[in-house]
Amino acid sequence: MSELDRRGFLLGGAVAAAAALTGCATTSGPAAPAMIDFSYQGVETRIPAEPTRVAVVEGRGDLEFALVAGYPVVASGFYFGRDGALLDELSEFDLDAIQEIRFTTQQPDPEQLAALEPDLIVMRANAFQQDFYGNDLLTRIAPILAVQAGRPQWVEDVTGQAAGLQREDRGQSEIERYEALVAEAREALGDIPDRLTLTMGTALDTGGMYVWANLLANRVAADLGFTQPHYDPSAAEPYFEVGGEELGTAANADVLFVQSLDDRPALQESPLFRARPAAVANRVFDLDATLNNGLGRAACGVVRRIRTALTGDTAATGG
Repeated sequence: MSELDRRGFLLGGAVAAAAALTGCATTSGPAAPAMIDFSYQGVETRIPAEPTRVAVVEGRGDLEFALVAGYPVVASGFYFGRDGALLDELSEFDLDAIQEIRFTTQQPDPEQLAALEPDLIVMRANAFQQDFYGNDLLTRIAPILAVQAGRPQWVEDVTGQAAGLQREDRGQSEIERYEALVAEAREALGDIPDRLTLTMGTALDTGGMYVWANLLANRVAADLGFTQPHYDPSAAEPYFEVGGEELGTAANADVLFVQSLDDRPALQESPLFRARPAAVANRVFDLDATLNNGLGRAACGVVRRIRTALTGDTAATGG
């Protein structure tokens, strides 16, 4: 029996034992928790209406949603660690009190998760739908809420999902927070969005890049008033890869924001890249990788990064 099978067997036994105890309980025991049927964008699940111990799998958009929804998060994976712009946007929450979930063979440690006794597990819908982390095993521990995060339609996602959980006020407050920040940034940026075109992407080890066409950050830049040569709100694919001679056209904008810019130096070392208008004008900026998946808080982080980079206004930083 493999180690994972053995863990699954042990967890299954624990669940069975708990069920047996429940069956033996008298009617004078505590009432079962109220449940809610959640449905959004193809995700349908039945979960506690008021969970008391929530575990988050990745610590990206799933953690953001769980915290802003008001869930009592007791543990989370931290995909990029405990630092980064998205975590800055969540600084009002006591992240130090959240236990870190260990990962084994790229999956959350099931024994640790079971020991935490969560009554709800939150993860990204994409991770759930593609079964990144072993849905069968995780559902033996607690019901799973799979949430949409990281899409350019974050406004619709945060309001729709908050409404599905009967927490509409939480979704609306996130929109108001973002809109206020955008208004401040547009005033600080002045005519910059009218004068400079902007492209976003991810650096590749090959010296090429993924050019973003329809991601959350594209939506943010559009809200700030920037013209983005490759932004297409109707695009089915959120980004496309370019390299070699294609780089000359794809990166031919006045401003470039690039994720993993310093971690993958081949792009900056490319003579073709160094000849781009943004590089010549010293308007190539890194974009924190923690902002690549989230909702309103990630969007706010992108607003702050663009404003700070192009105005030098350090007061714009911080959650």
